[in-house]
Amino acid sequence: MREIVVEGGFGIENLTQRDVEIPMPGERELLVRMEAASLNYVDLAMIEGTLDPSLRSPFVPVADGAGVVEQVGLLVDEFRVGDRVSTMYIPPWRSGRYERRYTSLAIRPGGGHVPGQLAEYKLFTPEEVVLAPLYMSAIEAATLPIAALTAWNALAYGEARAGDTVLIHGTGGVSLFALQFAKILGLRAIITSSSDEKLQRTVDLGADRTINYAETAASRTMWPRPEVRMALLLSSRLLEATTSVRASRSSGLKDIFPWSASLPALQRQSISLS
Repeated sequence: MREIVVEGGFGIENLTQRDVEIPMPGERELLVRMEAASLNYVDLAMIEGTLDPSLRSPFVPVADGAGVVEQVGLLVDEFRVGDRVSTMYIPPWRSGRYERRYTSLAIRPGGGHVPGQLAEYKLFTPEEVVLAPLYMSAIEAATLPIAALTAWNALAYGEARAGDTVLIHGTGGVSLFALQFAKILGLRAIITSSSDEKLQRTVDLGADRTINYAETAASRTMWPRPEVRMALLLSSRLLEATTSVRASRSSGLKDIFPWSASLPALQRQSISLS
């Protein structure tokens, strides 16, 4: 089978295809034929070496993927041959709130310790995959683990209710999932971007209000907004963090997921303020 590894140094130019044997599943493993992988910013940070400069190559990158179960071990009863599955980005996090112990790259696929998804076949434990929605293609199912679950957790833990207003920064993958979930939940969604073209696309997805923060000072001067229950921040910039905290009413809840690829460790956390 073929797999793609980062070898001989960091950088996209060091992505190399190699041929290896198809692995055989152990008693508590399943072999998945990978059909799709989706790209997140964290994948680029791993490949470029900005997230963990001490990481040694070769390693298989890319965290999220989807495929079909080809074989199951003797002690696997959670899945059957033919099941369509999506990968899990933080396998130990099965339920409850996010905890500090989940921040380790050593437990995350594509982080250099656990192989990522750029392979034709891959072994998983039952805890590392979930059944994919039957109505989704493999490409669609591959986008769920990081982006969709981050957005869903922010809204779920924020206890958003129909009629609430949510402020969403940016138009990346997590933000677009958050927008779509918000509309399904009956929320009023305000979204920001520096691109009018991207903002128009969010209107097509149901955004109730858009703010181009590059052209208007409204996103910095219109606060506080007592109707804003929750602000979702997907940035490492202090100005946006401060604006988000000011954006919500005094009893509002903010779910903040700051990210900085320039740091040697993952800078991601959920902050709830009341």
